[in-house]
Amino acid sequence: MTIHNLSARGGQERTMLENLTRLARAGFEITVYAYNFSDWPTDLPVKWRAVPGKSIPTNLLKNLWFGLVTYFMLRQEKGVIISAGTCSWRADIRVIHFVHATYHDLVKSKLAPYPNARTIFHTAYQMLFASIEVFLERKLFKSTKQFIAVSKRIKTEIENIVHGPVNVEVIHHAADEYESPPKKRPLRLLFVGALERKGIDKLLRILAQQANRDWHCDVVGAGNISKWKKQASDLGLSQKITFHGHTNAKKFFGESEILIFPSLYEPFGMVITEAVSADCFALASNECGAMELWPSRPQWLDLSAQSHDDLWIEALARLLDDNDLRTKLLADFKQSLKLWSWDQAAKKYADVVLNFD
Repeated sequence: MTIHNLSARGGQERTMLENLTRLARAGFEITVYAYNFSDWPTDLPVKWRAVPGKSIPTNLLKNLWFGLVTYFMLRQEKGVIISAGTCSWRADIRVIHFVHATYHDLVKSKLAPYPNARTIFHTAYQMLFASIEVFLERKLFKSTKQFIAVSKRIKTEIENIVHGPVNVEVIHHAADEYESPPKKRPLRLLFVGALERKGIDKLLRILAQQANRDWHCDVVGAGNISKWKKQASDLGLSQKITFHGHTNAKKFFGESEILIFPSLYEPFGMVITEAVSADCFALASNECGAMELWPSRPQWLDLSAQSHDDLWIEALARLLDDNDLRTKLLADFKQSLKLWSWDQAAKKYADVVLNFD
């Protein structure tokens, strides 16, 4: 397995840890090539091949170096080589959590922003970073025999890049069990994630139309916080929103009633399953792969990040007005999530590896 970092923190890192540890328990011999390696259970055998270069200053150079070094490190590897995305230039199976080409198209169409594009220098860096990632996807995907996609949407995006026969297995992430503490008052709303890409601008516009109600919204995530604080103030929301910056979101799930998540591009979105598992209903865009796990949701909740704000405002109003409705929908969502587990996901990983030719 090649991955930049393997740990219990972060979506990609956490997902691979959950599946790899289960494969190890099933008897697979696991070797991990990574810059950083942590949170592996002490009772499970594993080999960690530390990839040199984790102190390289920028992610662009660090990623390119990782791909080059592991290309040579893996020459003598006799087992099936699994790579998280394009992090390694040599792989038998690629697990795709994010397709940069798709997001880059959204940016070029001015439907999404470059992440952290605070200055012209940040923007130039992000343009270069995205261009290289797109080039690697188009180059490496065509020579990859087998893919694992985290959602049906990602499967389609892989097929669009390869433009030919491609073997893709969809294996969703799973939900965890949480014990939810008593909810606080006023009613707590929540937004989690990289502010610009996850739709903070849409969130603020939606909340501005509900400002006369009794709620408070916690915003957890990194981005241009000063800009969004000012916009919240201009919309009359400065007393109703708290920006917490980049911090652990786990406690907020249990304290909140509704997660509002109008993400522009979200291959899966573990924040959704984490919220729902903690009894926090998720009002999320259908761009999120996690919504594939709730096929029975009503039509009025099948919202795109690009849907008109009025549709989001109406949906939020219904959820705020009707506690019984929200409780019923949450129970249905949770029941759908329980139909899929990490054990089932790991079993499908094992099948892919065992059947790899």
